[in-house]
Amino acid sequence: MKKFRFPLDKLLRYRRSRLTEKQAELERLLAGRTQVERCLGALKQEEQLVMDSLRRIPVLSAEDL
Repeated sequence: MKKFRFPLDKLLRYRRSRLTEKQAELERLLAGRTQVERCLGALKQEEQLVMDSLRRIPVLSAEDL
C-alpha cells in the first residue's frame, strides 16, 4: 500500500512557519506596548508631582517684586 501524502504539505509548512514568525512579532510588540505604558505611567506621576509643587509656590504680588 502506498503511503499517504498530503498534497498541500508544503503550503501547510509555510503557513506554520509564518504563524510562528507572526506570533514572535506579536510578542515583541506587546512587550514594547507594556514598556510604553510603564513610561506613560511614570510621566503622569511626575507631572502630578510638578503640578503639586507649582500649587505650593506662593503667589507674588507686584508690591513684593
